[in-house]
Amino acid sequence: MADCNIKYASSIILLTFISLHASCYSQYTPLDNIVLSCGFSGSPSVSIDNRIWVGDVNSNFFPLDFHRNNDSKTQNSSPSDYAPYLAARLSHFQFTYFFTVTPGQKFVRLHFYTDTNTNTDTNKAVFSVKAGPFTLLRDFNVSAYSDIVRSNSFFREYCVNVEGNNRTLNITFTPSSEDLYAVISGIEIVSMPVNLYYTQPEPDDQGGRGMNQIGHDNKRFPIENYTSLEMVYRMNICGELVSPVHDTGMFRT
Repeated sequence: MADCNIKYASSIILLTFISLHASCYSQYTPLDNIVLSCGFSGSPSVSIDNRIWVGDVNSNFFPLDFHRNNDSKTQNSSPSDYAPYLAARLSHFQFTYFFTVTPGQKFVRLHFYTDTNTNTDTNKAVFSVKAGPFTLLRDFNVSAYSDIVRSNSFFREYCVNVEGNNRTLNITFTPSSEDLYAVISGIEIVSMPVNLYYTQPEPDDQGGRGMNQIGHDNKRFPIENYTSLEMVYRMNICGELVSPVHDTGMFRT
């Protein structure tokens, strides 16, 4: 649930996003296309979809001066030869990433990996995550979610809006208690076409805004910019597999 003032929605709406084949949209080039490999200090690495991931060590995304008094450390984990699962950043204290972005609607993807081959107790990775004013995850248990999806590596995807007078998006990780820790392997921030999922401000031809509510005549449900969204299911209705690299610049899976 979004933990912010009255200007922002107090809940994250869970939607079923529909992915169309690339031919259904014209080619899209995102203004922001940030892919960060957390805890990684090596040369920029390549992911399976051939995107170049940069490490956060000594980067502007994770300034040491801001985190000087925090015990944040990196952790090597190599379930594959591809980013963003080459390493992770782990801390028992709150830590924040700072991203300079253009105003507008963004995809935010958080990548996680549960590494059982280290001395770290993965059951203690329980934390909350905020992106700007929105709480994306609250008391999130990485190990428990890994068991649910039956995979050591996974990601969570969200949509948020960055206001026009704000050119920064801060993502903050906060352990749920002193004996727990927060961990993250990778962060993506990618611009999306305007009002792809959000409701345009102008009324449509019927004089309304938003989606028609099933079973409720003449009722609409607008999705406003002050609302954050989480991807729960994505359906491909065109019959062909669309890989992230062929997804018109949005890299959806």
